[in-house]
Amino acid sequence: MQTAYGVWTRHGDNFIHIQSIQPDDSLQGVTRYHFDKDRHLTSVSFAHHAHAIRNGDWVLNDIRETRFDKNKTQVETRGQETLSQLLEPALLKTTGMKHPEYLSLKALWKNIKHRSKHGLSATAYWVAWWTKILHPLAMMVMGFLAIPFVFGPLRTANMGQKLMVGFLLGFVFFTLNKTIAPLAVVYPIPPVVAVSAPIVLFSLFGAYLIRRIRYG
Repeated sequence: MQTAYGVWTRHGDNFIHIQSIQPDDSLQGVTRYHFDKDRHLTSVSFAHHAHAIRNGDWVLNDIRETRFDKNKTQVETRGQETLSQLLEPALLKTTGMKHPEYLSLKALWKNIKHRSKHGLSATAYWVAWWTKILHPLAMMVMGFLAIPFVFGPLRTANMGQKLMVGFLLGFVFFTLNKTIAPLAVVYPIPPVVAVSAPIVLFSLFGAYLIRRIRYG
């Protein structure tokens, strides 16, 4: 989650706050809150700087860790520590992106797998995924709706009238897409249903118009 005060993410039993992500993908100000299975806070550590190395491990520098035992707390400082699991470097580039639909299918799938693995909501990414998958079908439906313009009552209309009706249909389709699909993030609607609903509605509308042409 991107906020005005940095990035929050979850990895296993660690909730991680990152003050800033640098252009070279290194991290500044990394705070890790570790919880046990009963959701009790067991330790907090802060590293001034962290960077990934080739095998996917992370090197943390200037670390101060506080461990919470039953009867006492312990504070330890370390100059450097290497972790095999902290964050997935490939996901850092997409962490602060507010519009998942701008991501590629590959990047969306990686985010969906990562969020599902760690118990995070992936609904917005599923909506973006299905929007990209069904986009060719949506274009086919808009082409399907052009048939009544050629063979229906509008075949004798002038170009201006055809453009106006086509513009209105395209505007309504675009508005429905932008209105219904995001509802899956707020309400318990399957993302594939929310994304495909305008396509199905316009397919039925096109079939209705063609039926009227066929049977008069």
